[in-house]
Amino acid sequence: MSNTFINTSLVVRDASILLSDNLVMANLCNRNHEEVFADKIGDSVTVKVPPVQTARDFIDDGSVTDNNITETSVLLELTEQPYVAGTLTTAQKSLELDDFDTVVVEPMVLAIRDAIDAKGCSEAVRGFARYCAGTEGNQPSTLAHIAAGRKVLQDNGAPMAGRVAVINTTPEASFIQLAQFTSVDYGSERPSGLREATLGKLYGIEWFADQNMATHTRGDIGDATNVYGAGQTGATLIVDDASHTAAGTVYEGSRFTVAGDTTVYTVTADCTASGGAFSLAISPSKAAAASDDAALTWKSAVTGNVIFVRNGLMGAVVAPAPLAIGSSSAYYNGVGVRVSLSSSTSALTDQIVIDTYDGFKVLNRAAGCVLQG
Repeated sequence: MSNTFINTSLVVRDASILLSDNLVMANLCNRNHEEVFADKIGDSVTVKVPPVQTARDFIDDGSVTDNNITETSVLLELTEQPYVAGTLTTAQKSLELDDFDTVVVEPMVLAIRDAIDAKGCSEAVRGFARYCAGTEGNQPSTLAHIAAGRKVLQDNGAPMAGRVAVINTTPEASFIQLAQFTSVDYGSERPSGLREATLGKLYGIEWFADQNMATHTRGDIGDATNVYGAGQTGATLIVDDASHTAAGTVYEGSRFTVAGDTTVYTVTADCTASGGAFSLAISPSKAAAASDDAALTWKSAVTGNVIFVRNGLMGAVVAPAPLAIGSSSAYYNGVGVRVSLSSSTSALTDQIVIDTYDGFKVLNRAAGCVLQG
């Protein structure tokens, strides 16, 4: 018998399962804080960053010297609310639940999946961009490129466990043609990679492709062309444009050099110009003072490819609270979604809206890198 009234509690159950099963980046990061949001403790969570310690040698020291335990933290915020709304036809409202899921719910959920994964991919690239393997703007395609990315993680002392890579479809098309991913000579499971075009694990890294990976957006770098004021050192650098009327925004993850200095600096936080100048937060800190009006040269935007340790990136996908009438929320594997149904007496139509909250933040920038060619 067909549905004369779609039950939101049944629809939302299927929607949460479908969303959880189809996420890529959001399923590869640390989502341990979702239950805090689900318990309605606000739209942000402060997460402590484990301090880095150095081991000493008691034989050389002759006594015990304490290390300082200095905690820092980052803020994981629910910054996005992706949704899809649609008007239901009489024919759609008459479908059995399984058919309703296929015709109505699945396309809406997959659109939300794309929005969530695009946000997660963007945050990963922005946060890990200070560690770049290869040349900015080039797509990786060879085993040497992969080895270079692994070297960055090794040099940073990133944990061996839980390493993953998320790449866009261009390097995936190159990697699935490499013998190391497809030949039985490199493991008994490799032929399945050739049959199914999957990448599997190589160099201690699990490889995944995400069509929502995109080239990093640098912002209004044309408004940030010169150093503004001589003698600047440290973790901030004030810059402006030639006319001293800068008014744009430069985004975290953008990379540049300064005339007379070969060091590549990475912008570590979004910055909007004020008073015709930007105060860019940068890494590494600038050791040598720049001269006034020294030219900035911006590196090409990095392509969307990252290698990282799962715990180095935090994420959350949290269902909004149900609305007062005709609305239900559900969770599956920690992934939350809300389905709401309403009617318009003026237009004599029914509407369905599926939505959720999401947020991502890099917890440990040294636990990942952007992979370039």
